[in-house]
Amino acid sequence: MGKSIVIMMCALSNIISDFEIIRLYKSGVSGNQISIKYNINIATLMSMLRKNNIDIRTVSEGVNLYLENTFKKDSSTINEELNEIILGNLLGDGSIRKSKVRCTYAHVDKNKEYIEWLIKIFENSSISCHFNSTTSANGCYSFQTNSYQCLNDYHDRFYQDKRIVPSDILLTPIVLRQWFISDGNTHKTSGLSIAKSPYNKILMLQLQNIIGERCSYHFDKRRGCGKYYIPKRYKPKFFDYIGECPVECYKYKWRE
Repeated sequence: MGKSIVIMMCALSNIISDFEIIRLYKSGVSGNQISIKYNINIATLMSMLRKNNIDIRTVSEGVNLYLENTFKKDSSTINEELNEIILGNLLGDGSIRKSKVRCTYAHVDKNKEYIEWLIKIFENSSISCHFNSTTSANGCYSFQTNSYQCLNDYHDRFYQDKRIVPSDILLTPIVLRQWFISDGNTHKTSGLSIAKSPYNKILMLQLQNIIGERCSYHFDKRRGCGKYYIPKRYKPKFFDYIGECPVECYKYKWRE
């Protein structure tokens, strides 16, 4: 009798979970976010939705819906393109510095062209920037913005006791492109790698869902750092997803 009750309770729990997943998906939550929340493979999720006659969104439809739902939270000062560039850069070399009330965005890079391109993007959204025209000892250039209230949300999302990856981060084409520019490398005889430590399940699931299930993570004990690895066969799909390189100085990373 007790065993039957347990089986019935498990079945009821599964029904409730399926109902909640369907409700979330129909409300606009992306398949990636649901797979992370419920720790299920994206293929299993899609199969369950199809069995319940739920129309499946394309990747682009899912991205657009996500942006429509989340971009409303951002200040009108920051346009959609800049929002995604900041998110991607904060996965890489960008940083947010907090004062008492407002925050500034700062970035360091070896290429002057890339820093100037970022400044132009920020200034197109009426965010004033200060370029460091002198190179440091390691030959890098930098800039930072004035302090703005509209940057506070990024600090709250990425910085807690330490810097984190937000649970709601979505690897849109621009976000993934910017992260790849900061920390990615192309290997002539193999695939691609994007540095990030420590391992983050949110990023791993999304790379597998978007690019392919063979994406993996490798940690180098000697160097004390880890990398997400995209196999060689996924290169065309990866570059098709992130689009063209926006600056000449980093186009070498796009060469196969």
